[in-house]
Amino acid sequence: MTKTSSDVTQTVLDEPIAILAALNWVNQTASLSHFEFLRRDVGKHSNKGNGFENYFALYVRCFFGSPKKLTELFKFRYDFNGIVDWKSEEFELVTVNRPQGGGQPSISVVTPDSGPSSNISFRAATGEDILSWMSTNEGQFTFCLPPIHFGPDLLFFLRSKISGKLLLVMVRCKNHLEVTLDDLITGVRTVTPDWLWKSKDTKVCILEFLP
Repeated sequence: MTKTSSDVTQTVLDEPIAILAALNWVNQTASLSHFEFLRRDVGKHSNKGNGFENYFALYVRCFFGSPKKLTELFKFRYDFNGIVDWKSEEFELVTVNRPQGGGQPSISVVTPDSGPSSNISFRAATGEDILSWMSTNEGQFTFCLPPIHFGPDLLFFLRSKISGKLLLVMVRCKNHLEVTLDDLITGVRTVTPDWLWKSKDTKVCILEFLP
């Protein structure tokens, strides 16, 4: 459907079945798929976006098409065996949001084909934005992309299929083939609470979330 005025021509597609068929064809064509589109941008970084982070977020969503053990996605340190007893439990990717003023959080399972909203990733500009995503998440975003002065590059929630407990995952995206060992060590440090903020000049926001 096309609407034309004296100076503007606006085209609106209002046939959902045709749109879904076209999107399905695009995703089945390897060179045009969403994965391939993001893969080409893996090495592109700017203040507005990081190609590797976006690619990993899509990978995580596709990986959790069904509940998975964390050991299938992450490699745990050998000395975690006696400390972390849930690493072999099955988890599912979820979106967590809570109404303003408190109350029980609403938890929705996210798969490659479904979720509570069309919003996928929230790009936070400040520490308060991160806290807002953790505590209320009114937009029902599955992933949070923190600002540059925050250590982790990607945040998301997982829920245990056994206990129902929520796990806040903080990921630092590094291509180990292209960075030095010192950079990798620093990357690991920045996902621990004492090292979350890389600049002491940045206003630090205390992160607190009670599921």
